[in-house]
Amino acid sequence: MEREEHIQERIDRRPHPPADEAAGRRPNKLSLRPRLQPVSRRTHPLAWIIAAFCTVFSIIIILSGLAVLTIYLVFRPKSPRFDIASVSLNAAYLDAGALLNADVTILTNFSNPNRKVDVSFGYLQLDLYFHGVMIATQGIGPFAARRGESTLRNVHMISSQVALPPKAAKAWTDGVAANRVAVKVVGSFRTRANLGRVLHLTYWLHSNCNIMVSAPPNGVLQFRRYVQYADIPDGLSYSGVPRYYRHSILVLQRAVSKWNDHKVQFAMNFGDIVDGFCPKDKSLSTVQKVIKEFNGFNGPTYHMIGNHCLYNLPRNELISLFKMPSFDGHAYYDFSPSPGYRFVILDAYDISAIGWPKDHAITLTAMQILEKKNPNANKNSPNGMVGLEKRFLMFNGAVGKEQLLWLDSILRDSSKNKEKVIICCHLPIHPKAASMKALVWNYEEVLKVIHSYKCVKACFAGHDHQGGYFVDTHGIHHRVFEAALESPPGSNSFGHIDVYHDRFSLIGTDRMKSTEMVFS
Repeated sequence: MEREEHIQERIDRRPHPPADEAAGRRPNKLSLRPRLQPVSRRTHPLAWIIAAFCTVFSIIIILSGLAVLTIYLVFRPKSPRFDIASVSLNAAYLDAGALLNADVTILTNFSNPNRKVDVSFGYLQLDLYFHGVMIATQGIGPFAARRGESTLRNVHMISSQVALPPKAAKAWTDGVAANRVAVKVVGSFRTRANLGRVLHLTYWLHSNCNIMVSAPPNGVLQFRRYVQYADIPDGLSYSGVPRYYRHSILVLQRAVSKWNDHKVQFAMNFGDIVDGFCPKDKSLSTVQKVIKEFNGFNGPTYHMIGNHCLYNLPRNELISLFKMPSFDGHAYYDFSPSPGYRFVILDAYDISAIGWPKDHAITLTAMQILEKKNPNANKNSPNGMVGLEKRFLMFNGAVGKEQLLWLDSILRDSSKNKEKVIICCHLPIHPKAASMKALVWNYEEVLKVIHSYKCVKACFAGHDHQGGYFVDTHGIHHRVFEAALESPPGSNSFGHIDVYHDRFSLIGTDRMKSTEMVFS
């Protein structure tokens, strides 16, 4: 009995299960955790400020981008161009074998190609290097270049006791001996483009230009880079004048359009239809491309052969492409566009060191003339030559004896038929109408034939890109036409001639100057 009571007591002492368990249900454990009430949170004022700032900043960025795009589309600003027009190495010598002393004058050309933007230059500095060594430096005063204008500035640079490393000193000595000294011009220019009266764009321009000059004391620029077209970047002439190769064909297109509108009777190309720097594998296609533009003219085109034509293609091939009357490879002929007028086309490279095969008798004759008249190893260099001697350069030529006889016979017949004659030639034939370096070698012989008759009223020519005009003592008008090649983008150099019974009236465009040529 006692034992049963004891067992019962032990049973009673065990913990009793919860009521849920006793009822056969599982307890709700979540009921043991405190319930979380939702917390009310407010955005910090700083977050609203940052969001508003970001929104406004984004709008400003978008509007600024649209403003910049609008300004660009309105003004279309272009960077100004820096070119070296000419260089004079006035003096230079090495002291103690390695200390360079030199006097250099550089004619710089700053051109502004923009139509709506004026450009001003603030800080300008030119540094002159030879074999990596700075040998001179010079600043240029501030100036402005109005839209479409070019500005020339002379920069005088002095080198005084500049130490050259042994290799550079030897290179200088060798260059002077070979009459070819290579230097580098490095320029830094702080530029401001004025976009209207309020907006300005300031930036830096940097230029590197490798040039070649002949030896002192009369050292000149020899860097060589004339319509004269080539699908190549713009470059420089023999004397460093800027040339706009790709733009020249645009000038031709505008000329053809104007000629067609004006109902011009015929067109004339005074040679150099292609530039000498045109890649030789593209020479033929380039010439054909320019001829195609001429074919858009509503009338015949008469061509002449220039030195740059001969740099690219053989004489016979050019004659065929130009559809020129010819015999034995010579390119002189005449035509009468209307009764009472005769045009005589001379072959300025009848006697020439270019265009004929190297072993041809004409080439050998031309080289003999150059060897006799030009003392320089480079026969395109006029160094040491004075006055009219400078015409004896390889890129010029002469009118042969047979051509002179032919010219005499044409003028004799024209005199009998009372025709007014116009002589046309790639090379100028009067020294007062063009540079002495651009003349026909035997211009005196040509003038002697022309002056023997009174029928010649004018002599037209090309070659000298700056153009020229002179009336000689016989009343003959010598007009050298300005080249399209040196017309900056947006400008032109072409014209047409209105013919009257007593005068020729040249109506020029842009670079080509209008000229009234009254018969005497």
